[in-house]
Amino acid sequence: MKKQLLLTCLITLSTLFSVAQKDTAYIYTFGGENDEQGRDIELTSDSGFIMVGSTSSFGAGNSDIYLVKVDSNINYEWSAAIGHEFTEFGHAVKQTADNGYIICGYTNSIGNGSYDAYLVRTDDKGKLLWEKTFGGFEWDFAYDLEITADGGFLIVGETHSLGNGNADAYLIKTDKDGNLLWEKTMGGTGKDIAHALIATKDGNFAFCGENASKNPENKGDAWLVKFDGKGDTLFNVVDVSTAETVCYDLVQSLKDNYTLTGYSTKYNDPIEDLNTIQFDSLGSKNWEKGHGGIFIGSDNENDRGLAISHIENNEFWTSGYTQSFGSKVSKDMYLMKLNAEGVYIRGTTYGNNDLDIAHELIWLGNESFILFGESNSYYGKMSSFVLIKFEQFKASYPEVIDSTQDTQKPVLNSIEEQNETILIKTFPNPTDNSFEVEGISNLAHFAIRMFDNIGREVEFLIEDQLININHLQTGQYILELTNSQKKIRLKVFKN
Repeated sequence: MKKQLLLTCLITLSTLFSVAQKDTAYIYTFGGENDEQGRDIELTSDSGFIMVGSTSSFGAGNSDIYLVKVDSNINYEWSAAIGHEFTEFGHAVKQTADNGYIICGYTNSIGNGSYDAYLVRTDDKGKLLWEKTFGGFEWDFAYDLEITADGGFLIVGETHSLGNGNADAYLIKTDKDGNLLWEKTMGGTGKDIAHALIATKDGNFAFCGENASKNPENKGDAWLVKFDGKGDTLFNVVDVSTAETVCYDLVQSLKDNYTLTGYSTKYNDPIEDLNTIQFDSLGSKNWEKGHGGIFIGSDNENDRGLAISHIENNEFWTSGYTQSFGSKVSKDMYLMKLNAEGVYIRGTTYGNNDLDIAHELIWLGNESFILFGESNSYYGKMSSFVLIKFEQFKASYPEVIDSTQDTQKPVLNSIEEQNETILIKTFPNPTDNSFEVEGISNLAHFAIRMFDNIGREVEFLIEDQLININHLQTGQYILELTNSQKKIRLKVFKN
């Protein structure tokens, strides 16, 4: 069954937290018949929201960037699938001055290597304007970006092609058209990754992440780097400890402090606790707090902070996932309010018995905010974009009591052949043995290739107008048909 756009008004009392008051939340899901993974959401100039991640339901390849726009009341406006024949993934999105959008992520369909950092520019309706790739012959990923004062873009992520070791933090600066101005790496011989980027109040930049190059046991340590617009380092702090600590998001708060969230383990304890760390304006550590369950022998009791927001009274909201609370069957969304010293005030979980993760949050003022991520809890085992809007948070636990449906499909944004799949398709699909290509009268007029889901070319047989794949393993494949006028790429599923 096709996944619906789910609007759920949720009013119930939490069984996890002893809070006497109730709250109101609305849950919306977006996606198709296969998996969607939500990564970032931004408030737009019209008070609506733009969401980005990946889709396996729509587009040209194994997965494409999925861009969804809604208005201020979370009414669906449009969506776009952007990509090529293999894998594209959107990690972060910003609205540009002309109301278009800039997206960073990664691709293994185009570029130099196995995976390349990917920068995509669209108009205000999600139509692709241009795309750029960055990196070498190994794996390179872009995780976050900022729009700079000159109208260009600053990107952070990780590279395995450049730098000193296993993985290095990757910094990329472009002009407004995505042309490379400079690129730099930071790190040593260990695994060093920049996960999140912010523009600082003084016109510079800071990223947080993980650095294993200074840890004697090669474990990740919390990493905070401040640098200027040319990529020159202003301070570089690695908080070395006996634990493993990874930071996924940061915010600059009062007195120009930097507050980071992620996870940390304890010495000889593999379980991850949601962790928050604060550094002052010069990079000296103010405090560190951990929040999570008690280890009772299970490997599935991990808690991670994936997003953090600074609010009034110098307090913080942090979100991510928990396996210690909530359903305890899979990952549940985890939401907490912390005071100025990182001490827990209140919180809750959201989700059922399947995976539910909050990758991003937006504070809307008072006790209202947006949670965004992905959920498997509402339509079988397929993951959807999920957005939860709180009108007044009082830490209650939701349950579904209503839903509505939206049936619109995204705009296809494959540069090679936009909307070609409307005219040409494979049948039957999925298939056990063979299929035909409807809409093409003679396959002999085309050069035909087929690829598996990681881009390796595979063999097949053509029998009259049928393509036989009986010998192939179960999975998803990409059929590519090329002649002098066009290139067509179609998904084929082998049972």
